[in-house]
Amino acid sequence: MYGVLGGLLRWAAGPRPLALAARGLPAAAAVYGLMLEGVQNGLKSAGRTGSWLDAWANLAGIVFGWWLADWMMNKARME
Repeated sequence: MYGVLGGLLRWAAGPRPLALAARGLPAAAAVYGLMLEGVQNGLKSAGRTGSWLDAWANLAGIVFGWWLADWMMNKARME
């Protein structure tokens, strides 16, 4: 899911060169993922648990989605 989020944020950022504000989008998505893991950690009584490994997986998905969308956008622009 975070890969899709990363890709959509890269697409929303528009073509290169990226505006300074758009460069913060992956960081905002990472903070969102960390906050959700924190909320899940607080919901242990409901059967939910937060995990640092989940947070790292979220970050990896964001980075991969951003990279893939960037690659696809640049490839389409070159053709």
